[in-house]
Amino acid sequence: MLPFSMKLMKNACILGSDRPRLFSSINVPDAYETAFGVNERPLKLHEKISCVGREKLAEYFSDVFIDRLLSNPERVIDGASPEVVLTLEEIASGK
Repeated sequence: MLPFSMKLMKNACILGSDRPRLFSSINVPDAYETAFGVNERPLKLHEKISCVGREKLAEYFSDVFIDRLLSNPERVIDGASPEVVLTLEEIASGK
């Protein structure tokens, strides 16, 4: 926790603090992770996929898609078609 009071605005500036404004985003811990630890929190699909080997993904997808997926898995999965998400879920589950 930061040792001073703060107020966050949409542009991620920190106001009302005794330090200079910060213009970078702040990572807020996942509530489940904070309470139970990262190993106890169920992994999200993009976290599971980031641990899958490229060889396994290459059985189903093109190199271009895999490059995009591995560079920004959350964004790619959020924008993927339901069929692609279903296939990724099957890969992540080890089927």
